[in-house]
Amino acid sequence: MSNVPTSSSDTQALPPIGSHPDADPPDRDVRRHIGRLAQSLSLVGAIGVQVAAFLLSMGLLIALLAVLGYDTPTVLRALWDGSVASSYALSQSLNEAVPLALTGVAVWVAYQVGLFNVGADGQLQTGGVLTIVVSTAMPGSAPALLTIVLALIAGSIGGALWASIAGALRAYRGANELIATIMLNLIAIEVVNQLIGGALRSPTAQFTPQTKDVPLGAQLGDVIEGTGLPWTTIIAVA
Repeated sequence: MSNVPTSSSDTQALPPIGSHPDADPPDRDVRRHIGRLAQSLSLVGAIGVQVAAFLLSMGLLIALLAVLGYDTPTVLRALWDGSVASSYALSQSLNEAVPLALTGVAVWVAYQVGLFNVGADGQLQTGGVLTIVVSTAMPGSAPALLTIVLALIAGSIGGALWASIAGALRAYRGANELIATIMLNLIAIEVVNQLIGGALRSPTAQFTPQTKDVPLGAQLGDVIEGTGLPWTTIIAVA
């Protein structure tokens, strides 16, 4: 007679008939599907919030126009024509939207660590000044791509350095970053105005203060010529 194992160490549970020993448990598949569904719902929810915000803002605009006695259809038609009705209008709208998108990202990044950075405007101004300084200082024989890359790096450094002032005040003096960044906005705007009207002013600017033009080869044009979609939009989205 053969010996029958009686200890638990000699006993091994067998998989159900028709199943593979290496197969994932059913609950793991369920959790995977639930995770994918949650991601899809999160994306739909984010888009829904943006759509709802747009509809709410348009509703408030229409109500305000009606209360003030303006011709609402005429104003809305002018808004459409001036923003998206032509390739030129669309490109101008996108160019105006890019700084807003990038400064919004600056606010969002700080918020992830519990800080309120409302100085994105000043950081954009100082970054823009350094971008102009580098791009106009490059020799005409320099490759356009090199000028673009160095100018973008300089702009990033300029904005970061200006933001670091508020960071240093917060870290070493305990200053509230909300107040510090607001005040730095006003200082940055005044400094930029003084530079454009003084040291950085173009010799050809007779009446309106402005800097020298960025070299033509280093200017970011349309992704596809004539489409009105500027490269700056692609950079902002990326």
